[in-house]
Amino acid sequence: MSDLNPASTNEAPSLDTLKELYSHQNRECWLCKSYAEKLEAGKELKEEELWHFTNCVMAWEQVNHENQEAEQPLEKAA
Repeated sequence: MSDLNPASTNEAPSLDTLKELYSHQNRECWLCKSYAEKLEAGKELKEEELWHFTNCVMAWEQVNHENQEAEQPLEKAA
């Protein structure tokens, strides 16, 4: 899923990317749930809604990425 993570760029992720990332995240945020439903209904998000959705989704993506790295066994030095 690293090809969906724009963390290495300064660009804001697209709404399609945010929706895709959100759909794979296993978490509860009633605001994000509401915003995702709004987007699925074809409605636009207000500026403050988009700000929350973007930051919350990307923060959870970062947490997931860090957790995955921590779970990988460290290679032993030869």
